[in-house]
Amino acid sequence: MASCSVLENRGQCPCKVELEMEEEGTGLLVYSFWAEDGEVLKSKTISKAPGPLKTKIYVKKGLNVLCSVWIPGGQSVGEHSVTIPYGTQADSLYAMVGKLDCRAETAECKVKMHKNFATLSIIFKNVHQGTTFDYYPEVYADTYGIELPSLRPLKGEFRFTPPIESNRAECRLPRQCSNELSIMLKRRSDGGKEYELPLGRELEEAGYDWTAEDLADVEVVVDYVRMQPGIGVAPWDEIIIDEIYY
Repeated sequence: MASCSVLENRGQCPCKVELEMEEEGTGLLVYSFWAEDGEVLKSKTISKAPGPLKTKIYVKKGLNVLCSVWIPGGQSVGEHSVTIPYGTQADSLYAMVGKLDCRAETAECKVKMHKNFATLSIIFKNVHQGTTFDYYPEVYADTYGIELPSLRPLKGEFRFTPPIESNRAECRLPRQCSNELSIMLKRRSDGGKEYELPLGRELEEAGYDWTAEDLADVEVVVDYVRMQPGIGVAPWDEIIIDEIYY
């Protein structure tokens, strides 16, 4: 970028923005600057190495919006959104958005990232060793990403089938735009629905806040009770949604 001489009118010269991020992890990091009218002024993508990071970006002067997105292990960030392909779970997405005064020659910003995903853990209890668990969970929602730079959730179809390991299944969820989040327990034999938990409504009633700066994780305990009421009677299964924690 061409520099400006001290003898020139510096009103048209860019502002040098120095950014500092203290998070230690690696991954894809994107800084984008937006004008108040929604124009993308500058975007910089960094493959972050371990440890804190300092970088500088030259941007058009003004009262700009800085949007920072950090995805450990992530692949890409769109110019106006971060979306989740159907059938996959959300990335471990951290982000920050705020106004930054870039009207002077220089500006500084300490970037503090916030957790924009919730890990849903589904724990199956009373599944005894050697017992075949006849069901698998599928997670459905009507949110499939976030809009940039607002970080508002984007309405769209989300579905993910988390694998069960050691009687536990996990799924990363994006920030939700409604209470339509649900878990279906499906039969392995034919894929039919056995039970549906309206998790979004349950969390809403419990006071979960999808607008919090840092999203809390959610834990659902499913009690799988195998009962043998008498000799010669085939065992029967009862599925109970036992507890929800966050």
